[in-house]
Amino acid sequence: MRATLRIGAVLLIALFVSGTLFADDDKEEKTEKKRKLTKEEKKELREKKKQEKKERAKKMALAKYGKKLFNQATQYSTTGKGCQSCHTMGGEHDLAGKVTDETEAGARDAIKKCVENRMKASEDKAKLEKWNKGVHNVDALIEYLKLMKPRGRR
Repeated sequence: MRATLRIGAVLLIALFVSGTLFADDDKEEKTEKKRKLTKEEKKELREKKKQEKKERAKKMALAKYGKKLFNQATQYSTTGKGCQSCHTMGGEHDLAGKVTDETEAGARDAIKKCVENRMKASEDKAKLEKWNKGVHNVDALIEYLKLMKPRGRR
C-alpha cells in the first residue's frame, strides 16, 4: 500500500512540475507576441499595407476597364459582336466565376483566339493592331472575369 502511495505521490509531483514548465513556455510565447514593434518594423508594415492597397486599386481599375471592354468590345470586331454577345451571364458560354488564378493562362489564350478568330479581328489588320496596342486589354478582361461571380451565388 505504501509503495502505491509513493508512486502516486511521485506521479503527482511529476505532473505538477511538467505543468509549470509548460506554463512558463506559454508565458514566453505570449510575451513574444505582445512585444512592441520597433520603428523599423512599424515602417515596414505600413509600407507593405500601402503597397497592397495600391495593388488592389490597380486591379480594381483594370477590372473596371475590363467590364467596359467586355460590354463594348465591338470596336475590335469586324462581326459587330463583343464579348457580351456570346458570353452572357448564365448563357451557354458563360464565363462568370470560371477564371481563377489557376485557369488564367488558359483564359488568356482563349481571349486571344476569340478576338482574332470569332470576332474576326484578324481579318482587319487595323483592328487587330488596335487590340494589340491596348497592352492591358487582356489583363483587364482577366481581372474583370475573376471578379464575376457565378450565377446563383450572389
